[in-house]
Amino acid sequence: YKPANMRLAGKTESKSFALYNFEFQDEKGGVYFAQITERGGHLALLDGYKECQNHNYNEGNCVRIAEKFLTKCGYEGMKPVWSSEAGTECTVNFAYEQDGVVIYPDMIKVKVCEERGVVTGLEAHSYLANHTERSIGAASVSMSRVKANAEARMDEVHGVRKALIEADGEELLTYEIAGEFGGRTYYAYIDAKTGETVEIFVVV
Repeated sequence: YKPANMRLAGKTESKSFALYNFEFQDEKGGVYFAQITERGGHLALLDGYKECQNHNYNEGNCVRIAEKFLTKCGYEGMKPVWSSEAGTECTVNFAYEQDGVVIYPDMIKVKVCEERGVVTGLEAHSYLANHTERSIGAASVSMSRVKANAEARMDEVHGVRKALIEADGEELLTYEIAGEFGGRTYYAYIDAKTGETVEIFVVV
């Protein structure tokens, strides 16, 4: 970004960590606001202010740009779990992956400008507040059984994977099912120990 005119704009205290606030401009005059953690110096927030007009980069390009940016920031083991476009901006959600399990409480959101192909936004507060290596435990219900049940109920199943989610204030090992039913896309979360449905989301 070749930051210029950088200034410290104060300090923010939260329940989880303290943050230094910075304002700066990039080499092309774009204005940015950033928050850096007092402990460890991690980038917790980035927000850019410059108009983004043209579609020069597609969604796949933006995911790769976001992945490279996270690696440069020192965030390792992150998996893109969702991406969406709004106007000429692409937002990509990443979650930490441990032993093949997607850890949703450890999430980072990245925004990419489709005109310039640069990251203009990042929000890592959830990751920084929750991230740790976990003792996940084993599933009692098999993935094949969950997939077979899903295929019997949905028009089409896109995939099944293990995911750790927050439910009732606790972290719970589940199977995440992505599929289609009645012309809509659904995400269902099945308790990996009991086989019961924990949550269902519809994409709108």
